[in-house]
Amino acid sequence: MDDTKLTTVNLLLESDVGTAAWEWGTSSDTGETYPIFLLKVFPGEANTLIPLIHIKAITIAPRFLTEPVALVIVLYSIGDSDYLYETWINHYSIELPSPFVKLVEMEKLHFAIYEESPTPQRIITINNSANWQTALTSVSQYQSWSMEAFSTAKATCCQKYSKQQLWQLC
Repeated sequence: MDDTKLTTVNLLLESDVGTAAWEWGTSSDTGETYPIFLLKVFPGEANTLIPLIHIKAITIAPRFLTEPVALVIVLYSIGDSDYLYETWINHYSIELPSPFVKLVEMEKLHFAIYEESPTPQRIITINNSANWQTALTSVSQYQSWSMEAFSTAKATCCQKYSKQQLWQLC
């Protein structure tokens, strides 16, 4: 496990239940890297989750925001829960390479479920049904933006729309 992933997992574990993120994972069989979604649940909850994940990747165009940033929010729910997990992906992040090209190619998506340990309690794999090509096409239309512009656009979006409103948009 590299230092970046360890940092992401540590931040996740220090966060509230319901927090989600994404990170690059590495296959132990092939050495290939792939994006993996990480989420934190209550202790004892990981093994009781119904492994049915509904996922939507939503792109919010700059015309709805104050910054020239195309935001991508990934929303997902597990089982019959009404709770929506959210993960924001910054295509032009200086910290992580964009996952969109790989997400377009992937047949399966992986979700690492964490409780209190830095080792995932459970990994759920689902068919990749999200429209990543639309997200990739949308974000690629814009010049790179700064982390500050991304953070400002994200904050503006969060003030304007709830997760439930965004889920209903698609």
